[in-house]
Amino acid sequence: MSKKSEKTVKISLAFLIFLSNFFLYRCAQEPTGGNQQQQEQEQQQQEQENQQQQQQQFIPTYSKDVKPIIDGKCISCHSPNGTAQFAPLTNYQEIVNGTAKGPSCSGTQNKNYVVKGNADMSLLYLKITTPPCGSKMPPGGSLSQDEIETIKKWIQNGAPESGT
Repeated sequence: MSKKSEKTVKISLAFLIFLSNFFLYRCAQEPTGGNQQQQEQEQQQQEQENQQQQQQQFIPTYSKDVKPIIDGKCISCHSPNGTAQFAPLTNYQEIVNGTAKGPSCSGTQNKNYVVKGNADMSLLYLKITTPPCGSKMPPGGSLSQDEIETIKKWIQNGAPESGT
């Protein structure tokens, strides 16, 4: 082989090696669309799991979460001067120790406003969802789904008065 053709082969070989390395480097640097999509989906799933975990750890208390709902939606009737004064909801003790005394619930089996740990047996929860007696509360409109869930979760977790 002549020196000229040997030189051409070496240059061609060097050029091919350079091109191969260049393409390998570029391919390694650019993520494929599938990988990027998968990473985004995994990140989104992780964020959803974190949010669900935070919601599960949230335990409502009377003073912070339930009292504002009752004060805003119930107290105008369920107070000493209200139309439902026979069923007062003005403070924590009245709510957790209260029992139904009104005429519309006289035949109700369980009359306790709150059965700690069991929302489905608590008259307070039943009256805002599926009342066993009387009308659904509050009259003229329902609580929001978030408010109902807060009251349910509060009862299910033992109806704590405060977070301490």
